[in-house]
Amino acid sequence: MSRVTTATLKGISATLEQVTIPGGHTFRVNGVLDLAANTGAFQLPTGTTAQRPGSPSTGFFRFNTDTNKIELYRNGAWGSYEETGQATGGGGDDSSLPDERLVYVFDATGDARSPTYKALGNVRVSDNSVTAVAYNDVIANTDWNAVVFTSDQRPYVRWRFDRNASNIDTWLGSLLNNYSNWAANNNSTYSVTPVAGSSGKVGETMNFQHNNGGGESHDIVTLGNNGTVWGSGMYWGNIDSTGNYGGILNKTEPHSGSGGGNTGERLFVYLDNTPLTIQASDYTNYLTPTGPLGDATSFSWANNTSSGQGSSNPRNVADAVDRNTTNSWPTYGIQQQGGTNWISVDLGVGNETSFDYTWVIGYPGDNHWSNRNWVQGSNDNSNWTDVAEWRYHNGTGNNDGYLIYNQGSHVYSNTVNNSDKWHPIVTRGIKYRYWRLYGNNFGASNGYMLVMNWGLMKKN
Repeated sequence: MSRVTTATLKGISATLEQVTIPGGHTFRVNGVLDLAANTGAFQLPTGTTAQRPGSPSTGFFRFNTDTNKIELYRNGAWGSYEETGQATGGGGDDSSLPDERLVYVFDATGDARSPTYKALGNVRVSDNSVTAVAYNDVIANTDWNAVVFTSDQRPYVRWRFDRNASNIDTWLGSLLNNYSNWAANNNSTYSVTPVAGSSGKVGETMNFQHNNGGGESHDIVTLGNNGTVWGSGMYWGNIDSTGNYGGILNKTEPHSGSGGGNTGERLFVYLDNTPLTIQASDYTNYLTPTGPLGDATSFSWANNTSSGQGSSNPRNVADAVDRNTTNSWPTYGIQQQGGTNWISVDLGVGNETSFDYTWVIGYPGDNHWSNRNWVQGSNDNSNWTDVAEWRYHNGTGNNDGYLIYNQGSHVYSNTVNNSDKWHPIVTRGIKYRYWRLYGNNFGASNGYMLVMNWGLMKKN
């Protein structure tokens, strides 16, 4: 490799005094690179997510053509930056979605009884220890409508609540205050109801509860099912310590009992500035014959097994047809048999997209569903990333993994227009070409996957 050491370096007049370094060589500046005379622009390294450096170092930055954002490598992860200069998504960033402000970080260090306090707008997911905006500062702020509880490992598992709902101030007043000012009493239960934008149990009654008598650094108010949460099942939070009772949790499948722990999870609380009501008319389903990318039934579709399939075809899930009868289901749906099943769609070259919500309608006669469901994205059709997760589908009353006509008259037309039934998708700014509906516990019903309609919703 060539090496030049010089105090002044410029090209010849024929090249407009530019210097060109041949391919395979590196131009390394150990001093200061002064671009003050450049009144144009500086070209960043540019490429797709898949083209990121294999072994990045802290401080690496580039332009990502998949997300159309500048990204910086820090704290062991790539983070993206909007035009405002504020970080969004990924490890070390400010927010998992637009219009959200982080006010609480909870990890295995620090002390929940006396958080490290920061001003509103200054909390980062990269913060170590238990970090919070003071409760009085949060309540005094008027430009947020909902609060979202989520986590680092599962940002797509989200619990969203109305700011003005009963007991929300009690919850926030226990997380964002020193222990002496916690609003929730030890061992008392407080009811809450998730609203649209949650990963499960929208419109259903849940409880939060803590079990901290003042002597535990990591016992916090924890979201669970109706009843005593550590017995009925916990979804978000931490009871006793990070080493038992499931440890630090953010799950769609409830944990009960003292087993499990040391998950390595980190919990986040965001203030949501968007309108509380999610207007279905503001979103478009891309899996229809008249979708923004064209006729979705003509896309390339796949499924993982032909067992039980018969004459059905995965492209049927994009026909946008209401089905209130079990007759002729192979013409309108796709069936597979097995404990693990999936269907996938290829949006096509240049059609990479990030979506906001998803929903699934199953066989009108019930059964044929899993109670462990995900939507996943990929750009190589091989490596898949979880972007949505649910156990029982919103709108089913905690009964079924999919929406079912015989369990609530669910059909395409009344689902695409009802955001209460949708599940959030979080891609952290990444657009995906391939999308997959996946489940791995179809034995929870009858061992079959049978989907009639699938929606991928994007804001207009």
